[in-house]
Amino acid sequence: MSAFQDALTTPNEHLSSKQTQQVAIMWGTYAAFYLGRLNLSPALPAIAATLGLGMGKVGILGTIFFWTYAIGQIINGQLGSIVRPQWMIFSGLLLVAIANIGFAFQTSLVLMAILWGINGFAQSMGWGPMLRILSSHVTLSQKRRLSTIFSMSFQVGTAAAWALASVLIAMGDFRLAFLVPGFMLLVIAGLWRSAGLDSEPVKTSGPRTGLVDLADDIRRMLPMLVVAMAMGFVYIGFLIWLPTYVQTWTFLPGGIDKLLLALIPLIGIPGMLFSGQLLVRQAQLYKTVVYILVALFFCLLSSTAPTAMVQVLALILAVMLASGMAGLVLSAAPMLLVAERRVSSAGGLITAVWSIAGGLAGTIVGMVVEQSGWVSVFHLWMLCTACAALVATIAWIRQT
Repeated sequence: MSAFQDALTTPNEHLSSKQTQQVAIMWGTYAAFYLGRLNLSPALPAIAATLGLGMGKVGILGTIFFWTYAIGQIINGQLGSIVRPQWMIFSGLLLVAIANIGFAFQTSLVLMAILWGINGFAQSMGWGPMLRILSSHVTLSQKRRLSTIFSMSFQVGTAAAWALASVLIAMGDFRLAFLVPGFMLLVIAGLWRSAGLDSEPVKTSGPRTGLVDLADDIRRMLPMLVVAMAMGFVYIGFLIWLPTYVQTWTFLPGGIDKLLLALIPLIGIPGMLFSGQLLVRQAQLYKTVVYILVALFFCLLSSTAPTAMVQVLALILAVMLASGMAGLVLSAAPMLLVAERRVSSAGGLITAVWSIAGGLAGTIVGMVVEQSGWVSVFHLWMLCTACAALVATIAWIRQT
């Protein structure tokens, strides 16, 4: 525990033992959500074969999940600013578990789609409310450091979900990839409830809570929402398309490409740690964002270099920096840009914008690859990064 606590300290303020334990519980609980979320991708080929359908048809499962998740982020982010977040997270874990267990017993794509849509909505009950609880248990200086470290939960959760699902599918039945995580999440829901972590209920004043507060959040965070849109397109575009791009490399020794793909979720962790340290030193969110975006732009530019080694190193650095941006946008921004009572709403709103833009990347990047090739894709990602850097620079100047 002491090593974990040391990792979560700022130069001026240490977490207490109690705070360290609380952060560890929240970190592990949110990572667990991914066990019932990213188990679909490894199972899609087996699902298609079992149902006798093409990959294009079963791909509707991911599309439905994406839209219900994005809608749920807006709705549940608002609810998380009003009701007790502990119960929202508990309810979300239960719904995710039930959806996964129910999914395992279906033989109809329609019923699978309905259950996976419910799962998407339930998954959105975790992030915003969790940020609100975290924000209420730490100080401002601690938030700067914890914001990106807390985001590492979804990097580790992604790697764990892919690994667990792959092992279970290899045992011969894709249904295990949904049954086992489902029952695990039932246990985790009980453990979360017994932990008793919560945030005080917010005192509302009638119509001020709701659309008016949401409009205030949008006005206050508008530059960050633009950055979230641009970087959601880049980051989720990485997750969707980098595996395909790496497979086009002919200069890597056999097996190295598969190792690199397996490490993609974990490559981002150093980037998150770096962005967290930079935020602590700069003590200014938009300034930190500009620095990371400029570095990311030049890494993307170098990723199209003719030298193989430069391409590989630049791409690894680009993944690290994009992951650092994910931590700053999805975690730091909600906790640092709005009042504590609006953290859940802000987190849901930013994540919704990030997810919608990321969903567009799945289609748009594919079209660009077909029509113009991979170099044009990197130019598109560079354009998004440059636009985000420009908006963040303007916001930084206005704050100084």
